[in-house]
Amino acid sequence: MMKTTCLPKFAIGKIIFKHSSYLSLNQPLRLDLSAPATRLAPSLTSAYWYLFLSAFSSPITSYSISNIKKSFALFFVLLLAGCSAIDHTVSLEPIEATAIEAIPKKQSIDQIIDGIMITKTHCHSESGEGYIDYASSDVWDRVRDGIVLDTHADHKRIDDHINWFKKHPEYLARVNNRARPYIYYIVGELEKNNIPQDIALLPIVESAFDPFAYSSSFASGMWQFIPNTGKHLGLKQTWWYDGRRDVVESTRAAIEYLSMLANHYDGDWLLALAAYNSGMGRVDREIRKNVKASKGIDFWSLSLPRETKAYVPKLIALSRLIKHPDQYNVNWTATPNTPYFETIALTQQVDLKKAAKLGGISMGQLRQLNPGFNRTKTDPQGPYPLLWPVGKSALIKANLYTLTNNPQDLSNFYVVENGDNLWDIASKHQTSVSKLAAWNNIKSSSTLKIGQKLSLGSAMPASLNNAGRADSANYIRKLNYSVRSGDSLSRIATKFKVTVSDLKRWNDLSKHNVLKPGQRLTLYVDVSKTS
Repeated sequence: MMKTTCLPKFAIGKIIFKHSSYLSLNQPLRLDLSAPATRLAPSLTSAYWYLFLSAFSSPITSYSISNIKKSFALFFVLLLAGCSAIDHTVSLEPIEATAIEAIPKKQSIDQIIDGIMITKTHCHSESGEGYIDYASSDVWDRVRDGIVLDTHADHKRIDDHINWFKKHPEYLARVNNRARPYIYYIVGELEKNNIPQDIALLPIVESAFDPFAYSSSFASGMWQFIPNTGKHLGLKQTWWYDGRRDVVESTRAAIEYLSMLANHYDGDWLLALAAYNSGMGRVDREIRKNVKASKGIDFWSLSLPRETKAYVPKLIALSRLIKHPDQYNVNWTATPNTPYFETIALTQQVDLKKAAKLGGISMGQLRQLNPGFNRTKTDPQGPYPLLWPVGKSALIKANLYTLTNNPQDLSNFYVVENGDNLWDIASKHQTSVSKLAAWNNIKSSSTLKIGQKLSLGSAMPASLNNAGRADSANYIRKLNYSVRSGDSLSRIATKFKVTVSDLKRWNDLSKHNVLKPGQRLTLYVDVSKTS
């Protein structure tokens, strides 16, 4: 690991130059003093001389006195920067004007020097990879440092959620515990992408940090992607594997999607979050409607779905509780500020049960970190890497040869020959064309190529329906479904891959029951079947 040397890091959060001829009017700037000290002074010098000269080039006024104080503040910052020769990178980043709202309204006297807000940021390595926080042993402190939505004005919807959370400490304890394997990784990825740490709490709102969560709108995983959005963001979904549940891949997709939305709404994270929940099209329509009616176009002014109106305030409420747990008398347990898992690089399909046994962990532990796999074997066409608990990887690494050199433990394969088609291959191996297509992530009408390698799903053709299936009990999730016009028991059962008899049993229905729009049904869905 590269040795990392860090200066005490401060960032000039916002400096508003109202009369500068060198800068745009009212242009907020962020000067990141975690940047290279050898190149930092030139970036600050222009700001220093502007303030200094403007202070002494006019009669003494309160304005010039203020600038004198600011120039001395910048002088001391320049002095500190000039005393170091460590090579970092200068960052002079313009901030969207709408982001000014994110400045905390209350700062201690040592944090503000006449409009210059100094805030601590995290050290990063000289390689530029990742962020290291030496200040705290609790990863949630990094979240607290990066929260910005907490500064928004009070609103009854926020207060309602805060009161609910305070009355349900067992829920907060449960989601805190579920977050432990994932939160360090998520926080680091958000830091790398300059995204507010409030987003680290979004999986609480979306899924209560359950990577197997599944909704009646077919959204899956911690970040709750519906199938089409997941595919658009590059999340593979096959019979073997669902990237929407993959910890690393779904986090990448969420960051990519949220960054795009925030950019679309000029840095307004409330609008970006509203679009994440209800869709960008819906939010855009409401904005256009309000513009036409000369109304406000902020989140609180838009006419959005009831779920979205609760969604954003719920996240803000969580941000406030976790940023100020003592103030709200909330017990939020610390989580070590260290990695929970590491990646084991593999280049071929493996048997997950055998991997767990050879690596000295339980299937439950393996499944917790690798929830994307639908079967007890990885996808023969990838992805191959496994996430493994830190400190327990030596054994699996020592047994990699044994794990990857037992082809009889893995799926059967068939190499396509001249004249082959899916129908003939399926018949020969006692299965159906639809299953064969699903195992290989192709369409039933696909044209095969000579030499193409097809997975046959299992070494036991007679029991293909069950062989290689993940332990179903751990993949079952309860959900509530609201009956829609045109629904029938058969249609609902097909939609969620359950049986009509199960639907009747779960909801105490008979074959004579007529479904009504709006009627609520309870379903128990096996999420490993939903890809």
